[in-house]
Amino acid sequence: MPAPEAPAFFMNFIILLARFILTFIQPEPELKGAVIQAAGLTCAMCSNAIYKSLLTLPFIENVEPEVSSSSFVISFKNNAAIDPDAMRRKIEDAGFSIASLTWEIVFKDHELKGQTVFTVRNIPLCLPVDLRADGVKRLVMTDKYFTTDRKLKAYERQWKGKQCESLSGKLTYHVIPAD
Repeated sequence: MPAPEAPAFFMNFIILLARFILTFIQPEPELKGAVIQAAGLTCAMCSNAIYKSLLTLPFIENVEPEVSSSSFVISFKNNAAIDPDAMRRKIEDAGFSIASLTWEIVFKDHELKGQTVFTVRNIPLCLPVDLRADGVKRLVMTDKYFTTDRKLKAYERQWKGKQCESLSGKLTYHVIPAD
């Protein structure tokens, strides 16, 4: 029996391998925006200080202050790398702190395993539990400096005994579903 031709065998192997890989690759979720609630605001002037400070960041497209809830709805520039710590520092430089940071993320039939890092616009995020998501999902940051001390204690209970592996030594941010 003659041996199979190397090019045909190789091509079939490549096609089979490509199909196998594509069944496991999911597109990265899309970041729709974020909502930051600031702590310590007492007036519209305070809100204005944060507003102006956030707009200086190169990845922020727009900031819509909501004075009644001390929050800011943020939209980001397309394809820009986003730095949550830079947003935090800008708010702290204005004299305030973050009470909560909620990401609004668009998922397309994603299955996320708990304690596994996934990225959204270069931001490494990790959930404590499995999540199946399709459509817009709100995820709240649970890390220190992105929440109040009181909420941090409750979040630590949800994360107790669970750990996320970092991606190449990068800082990983911890989130939980807001809904």
